[in-house]
Amino acid sequence: RLAVRDLIRKHRSKLDEIKQKVQDLQPKLYDPTKHDDLWMLRYYLSQKSILKAAKAASSFLEFRHERQLDLTDIRGDPPGPQCSHPHVAKFFDCLDDDDEGNNDGMILTMPDPLRGTIIFMRMCHIPQSKLQSVISLEEWPLWYLLEWQFQMLDCVTRRTGRLTKGVRILDFSEYRLSQNHRPFMTRCSEWGKQTQDQYPQSLSAVYMVNAPALIQGTFQFLKNLIPKRFVEKFA
Repeated sequence: RLAVRDLIRKHRSKLDEIKQKVQDLQPKLYDPTKHDDLWMLRYYLSQKSILKAAKAASSFLEFRHERQLDLTDIRGDPPGPQCSHPHVAKFFDCLDDDDEGNNDGMILTMPDPLRGTIIFMRMCHIPQSKLQSVISLEEWPLWYLLEWQFQMLDCVTRRTGRLTKGVRILDFSEYRLSQNHRPFMTRCSEWGKQTQDQYPQSLSAVYMVNAPALIQGTFQFLKNLIPKRFVEKFA
């Protein structure tokens, strides 16, 4: 993991320019005590452009203001069946259980408190058609999952001084191609495009395991729907 101090020193002048532009764009929402060098660094490393980074950060400030995210610490309320947020709990209630009654469709964890997050997804236990029909677009909880991950990674990064990211593991064991639901995939891709600039430098890699040959064709289809920067994360 890269040292944050070295990265900030390397991009010092660029980060100052980004902060000034964000302050000009969002004078009421920008708070230098919260939106500091590390905050801006993630945007610059992702966008590779001062102007694009400033615009993405500015848009994210509006997103956070609408949901009061800078005022809420959700690290102790992780996404899952017991989450206090009703939309998140509803989402996890829709996932299928394993043979022992355990909800393993999606598990978010951080085994090492000084390392990144892991999001494990058992793809055969994610009922795409059901989620598409039961959960409305307004109830879609992806932002909560990403915000929880962001807050956890930000905390570890500041504690260790190392730029920390998370990984996702997609397990396709027992997955059937008939479970593919194009409207659900389209919704996920649209959300991916909307959030790709909101949580930069949070994802290290996506690992596909136990994927049958047919899944490779599905992935080729998805590559045309999801952001290029996300596609490059697949290992």
